[in-house]
Amino acid sequence: MMTNMSSMGGGSSMVMSSSSFSMNGRQVQSSSTTARMGPDGVAEIQSQHRDGNGQERILMERRLGQQSRRVEKTYNRQTGEEETEDNSYGIADGREDHFDQEFQRAMAAGSYGRGGGGGSSRNRQSQQQQQQQQQQQ
Repeated sequence: MMTNMSSMGGGSSMVMSSSSFSMNGRQVQSSSTTARMGPDGVAEIQSQHRDGNGQERILMERRLGQQSRRVEKTYNRQTGEEETEDNSYGIADGREDHFDQEFQRAMAAGSYGRGGGGGSSRNRQSQQQQQQQQQQQ
């Protein structure tokens, strides 16, 4: 399993991934999750999971304050069946596109998870360590 977390100038980003293999080396399942979070309830979570039986699930959830939108797609590679669920919370019907635009603006303003707003993660970690040392003195 791999995990990477970094602070993004008032927000944070996290990546996790894992894979499982059978005794003969065949991949049984894999999953990955990426989360980007900022202040004021701005967050995006993307997740993908595949298993050895041909099932694939892709999830994207976006939150902006008290509103959120969750789109989940499942796909069976063996049968070709595909299903999509699109659920909104706190968003009036027909306003999903407006929510997506507002979400994109909020993410762009903070550059959450895109490397902006705070330099490299190593520099941010050094800055955080320096701030903690100063607070302890």
